[in-house]
Amino acid sequence: MSGKCTWLIAYATQCADGLPDSVSTDKVQQLVGQMKEVREELPARPIQTHVYGILPKILEWINTPILARIVLLWVRDVTTYDNFTYYSTYFTSSEVPVLFLLLEEIAYRQPLLKPLVFAAYKDSFESRVPDFPPEKQIKLQKMVINRIAVLAQLDYVLPVLNYFDAKKELIDESVIVYFLCRLLAQFDAPYPTEFYTPVLGLLQHAIDGVKVAKEKDVMCVRDFLARVDDDQARALGAMLVDDATGSPISID
Repeated sequence: MSGKCTWLIAYATQCADGLPDSVSTDKVQQLVGQMKEVREELPARPIQTHVYGILPKILEWINTPILARIVLLWVRDVTTYDNFTYYSTYFTSSEVPVLFLLLEEIAYRQPLLKPLVFAAYKDSFESRVPDFPPEKQIKLQKMVINRIAVLAQLDYVLPVLNYFDAKKELIDESVIVYFLCRLLAQFDAPYPTEFYTPVLGLLQHAIDGVKVAKEKDVMCVRDFLARVDDDQARALGAMLVDDATGSPISID
């Protein structure tokens, strides 16, 4: 049955580019062979060294949309398996997991797969790794945010903003501030309304987190607010000024 399903999927992908009568049987069979190779080469529970070993093949596979989708679903399965034990084994705050770099590359090469890439990012962002203390869980979230910020730059900013706006009550304020500053660093004024409106909503929610953030993050927020011609932006900007001196809040 799996062989028939593989053939039908391969055939359907070829039909997407033209009428069924124009589909090349040779191309279908070639794609079937590639799909079988991907399935056999990608281990269900890989060790990191094995992933590095097959990385050149993976980078070649993801040039083909259906193979990129298979790799993406494999990455999602590996990272979420058994309550995210992948992170218990391999996550360090100093390195981006190679599987996440693959997701980023897939989003770049296959734009139609960006929603699935974002779904994989959201899985990890919302994860609660059992043996992680809170500070390490936040470091994991920030690592994911760095990848999400890159995805947002690939013409995917509105779904990203809508997601964080919907989830803001469940996210630590320091993480929201981190996300906003990484996002704002990639976009220049003038900002369209559909961009700055959800950003202002997130800032309103996390304003106390902004006040105690690092100085460079406070300045990032103040610079954004100064470039938005909106009453809410002006009100938020006023909240980041010391009432006594009229100067920006000093953050150590």
